[in-house]
Amino acid sequence: DDVTFGAAGDVSTSTGNVTVTANASGDNGTGAITMDAGTTINAGSGQIVMTAPNNITLTGLSTTHNSLPTVAVTVTSTSGAIVDAASTATDITANNAALTAATGIGATGTLETAVSRIAARNTGSNAVDITNSVGGLLTIGTVGSVVGINNSGSNVTVVNSSPVTVADDVLAGANITLTATDSASAGDDLVINPADSATTGTIQITAGGTVTLNAGDNFSMPASATITAVGTATIVGDFGDADDPSSTTVMVSGTVNVGSGTLQVTTGDDADMITLDGTYNAASGTISVTSGTNNDTVALSGTYNAASGRLTVAT
Repeated sequence: DDVTFGAAGDVSTSTGNVTVTANASGDNGTGAITMDAGTTINAGSGQIVMTAPNNITLTGLSTTHNSLPTVAVTVTSTSGAIVDAASTATDITANNAALTAATGIGATGTLETAVSRIAARNTGSNAVDITNSVGGLLTIGTVGSVVGINNSGSNVTVVNSSPVTVADDVLAGANITLTATDSASAGDDLVINPADSATTGTIQITAGGTVTLNAGDNFSMPASATITAVGTATIVGDFGDADDPSSTTVMVSGTVNVGSGTLQVTTGDDADMITLDGTYNAASGTISVTSGTNNDTVALSGTYNAASGRLTVAT
């Protein structure tokens, strides 16, 4: 039923696909895949597919396969979790990955990836927590049959070193945090880009709790996007401020809806530009725009609806 890769259980191929299936006969609905810390599966230019009813504990998956729409790495746990094997190695190194689970993805320890495109779906409890470092852009989009990131049970946290493009919906039963970390170089941007979407050209970032979007440099949200948070929505430009004195542009178009909290838009201490020309609704809180102390420009031309009657601007 179970498949276990011990300390000497490395798998390697130059071009062939690697398929690992627990409970292959399907006779009892149980079975897990477990890789020891330090174990590797290298598929060369082939695809990697891992499927199990129960937990999939993984590390060291790698492939150079780069032929979308075919998927480089597919990991599917139908009733369990996708778990980091607690090694120091990167868990998945590939052009793209499609992850599906029922009780969390990286929930007990962040899943460490080096991918250019990712999609994840968790149908039950616990968090989706992914830290990515591919040396460039991470796109949250469609990979195979998995669209964007959807976690009905709990939090979604994605951090990339950097930048990040949100190309499809990100949905969570609790909090959403997306971060493009800052560096000493320009271009650590967080961009919502429905033109790259495999859905309808519109993008929803919807949380049952809070939404936090951290851009190391610039932030951009088009008119066709909607952010909805039951709690507070926070958009931060120049997050981390590692490339001071670089200026930041924060463009928040589209629609932002917040429930019990505040819509907060902030930047750092450089000469920044903040533009709000969409529709902003705060059901029971305020709308707040805060920039730093260095010749900032704030352009307000949208529709602002705050239950408290307050729109505050501090520069």
